[in-house]
Amino acid sequence: MASMQASTTSAKDEKRPSSVVGSFNAAEVSATETTADRDNSTLEAGEPNKPGPPLGFQVPDGGLQAWLVVVGGWLVLFCTFGSVNAFGVYQTYYVRTLGKTDSEVAWIGSFQLWLQLVSGFIVGPVFDRGYGRTLNICGTLVYIFSLFMLSLCKEYWQVFLAQGVG
Repeated sequence: MASMQASTTSAKDEKRPSSVVGSFNAAEVSATETTADRDNSTLEAGEPNKPGPPLGFQVPDGGLQAWLVVVGGWLVLFCTFGSVNAFGVYQTYYVRTLGKTDSEVAWIGSFQLWLQLVSGFIVGPVFDRGYGRTLNICGTLVYIFSLFMLSLCKEYWQVFLAQGVG
């Protein structure tokens, strides 16, 4: 049995190139020098310790387009989390107009926040695949449609669907 394991191990080692360690290429790993490596080498040479980014790293400058992305991201967060954080105002109105208790109305805001955070499991990988613009357009359309439908709601279940789910 021990001889069988030894022959299996040696067969695996023979097929693997010597430059590959696990799933990393050893040549790439050794060619990549970090700030810590540079700092350690300069300390040994007697030069001062200069912290900084890894060698070869350049800060991208996107100009106007980059700042428009920042402003757009801020507006998206302002609208989505702002609506969730301001639910107390909605709750007071719903308690008065729908005749429901605070506990029943709180389900709307709680479900809205839960759905917003849990949807990241689905939306996150889709965004990472490069569909950020499509997600932004679809989300904006759903958000606006939900607000329009919220203005037409007369009953609790309608409000739950328009604001909690939408």
